[in-house]
Amino acid sequence: MLDETFSSNSRQAYAAAGFTALCAFAPGGTPPDALFGKWYIGDGTGHNVDLALGRDFTYHAVWSGCLGTYGTAKGHWELHGDKLTFTPTEETEMMRKHLRTLIVVREKKQVVLVPPKQMSDFKKLGSNPPYWCYVRDQ
Repeated sequence: MLDETFSSNSRQAYAAAGFTALCAFAPGGTPPDALFGKWYIGDGTGHNVDLALGRDFTYHAVWSGCLGTYGTAKGHWELHGDKLTFTPTEETEMMRKHLRTLIVVREKKQVVLVPPKQMSDFKKLGSNPPYWCYVRDQ
């Protein structure tokens, strides 16, 4: 199981970089090894989800905010085409049923992970700030 500490400094650095909203979809074109590592989605206050995708195809997610940790999830993930699917083995509080599917999207030279219900917002507004999609947490 991948269990890593996440950095809020990397979120601020990402926002400061000023990525644009130009994107091109990559149906089936992203290999799983491009997805391993840490990801982040959030507004910097009440909705911040850190997601770690392990090389052993396990995941660990933590939803945190100004009042602390709102929930966690862990389990297994798999990639089929451009669809990333999660099978939880454990979920707590706000993370119950929160993370099931993400769509892999290429945005310029980076890959982002978009929740299906947020795709229209992502198409209009892009990944900066990362309210609508998971971005690499560096």
